[in-house]
Amino acid sequence: MNETGFLYIATGEKFVREALRSVASLRAHMPSARTCCFTDAPERVREHFDLVERIEKPYRNFFEKIPPLSRTPFERTIFVDTDTVFAAPMLDVFDVLERFDLAAAPDPFWCEIPRVPAAFQQLNTGLIAYRNNAKVRQFFTEWFDDYEKGFTAAGAPRHMHDQAVFQRRLFYSDLRIYVLAPEYNFRLTCPQLARIWAPVRMLHGRHTDLADLGRRVNAQHDVRIVWPNAQHLVRSNMFLVSRAGDAILRAATALPKFAVKAALDAQRWIRRPAKPVRVPAPAAAPAAAGG
Repeated sequence: MNETGFLYIATGEKFVREALRSVASLRAHMPSARTCCFTDAPERVREHFDLVERIEKPYRNFFEKIPPLSRTPFERTIFVDTDTVFAAPMLDVFDVLERFDLAAAPDPFWCEIPRVPAAFQQLNTGLIAYRNNAKVRQFFTEWFDDYEKGFTAAGAPRHMHDQAVFQRRLFYSDLRIYVLAPEYNFRLTCPQLARIWAPVRMLHGRHTDLADLGRRVNAQHDVRIVWPNAQHLVRSNMFLVSRAGDAILRAATALPKFAVKAALDAQRWIRRPAKPVRVPAPAAAPAAAGG
C-alpha cells in the first residue's frame, strides 16, 4: 500500500473531463504526489493517473463517491471532487492525518440537520482527508447505509444530497476530526474570504478560469474576497462595525452596485430570445360554385 495519495472518482464524460483538468493542476503544484482514479472509463484516464480502478456499474449520482473511499490504495488519502483546481501545494494535509482520522474544510452553507446541534461545524465533502483504518472505513459504510435508507424512504427528495447524512454520521462517530482552513477547499458557490497571508490551495467550482483566478488571488496577501459572479456582488450585504461607518459604506457602494445591476439587466435584455414572428394563416379559399 502507498503511504499517501490523492483520490478521484469520475464516471461519465463530463466528470472525466473535470478530473483530467483537476489532476493536471495537481501535477503542476505537487509533481511527486501519487494519484488514483476510480472511473467507468479507465482507458480515458490511465496515462494521467498513477493508479486506475474500474467502476463496473456506476450509480451516476451522489452514491458514486462513497463506496470507493474505503477502497483507497493509500494509507493516508485526500479525496477531492472533480470540479476542483489546485492553486498551491497542500501536502501538509497529510501531516494533519498523523494525529487525526479525518479532516475537511467548512461548507459555506448551513442547513438544519435533525438531531445535530447547530453549533457543530458542517463540512464540505468536496475534500475529505482521512486515514485508512477500520474506524474510518466503518464510518464510510454507515454513511452510505444511512444515505441509502434516507434516499429510498417514502417522501424523500428526488435529489437528496449526501452531505447532510455525512454531517449526522460524523457528529455521532468517535473519529478524531480536524477542520481545515477554508483555503484548502475554496468553495465558489458564494463569496469567500481568504485569510491574510494564507495562499488558496484548492478552488472548488464549475468555472472555466479557476487556474487564472488562483494565480490572481495568490498574488495578493492582504484581505481578499472572491465573488463567484456579479449577481453575488449586487446581492451582498456588507457592514462596518460603527453605524456611521456603515452609512458611509452603503453610500459608497450604492452607485457601483446600481451600475453593476444595470449592466446585468442590459446584458439579459440583449441576450433575450427574439419573440417568434406569428405568420397569419392563409385565408380559406372560396367554395367553388356549382349546381
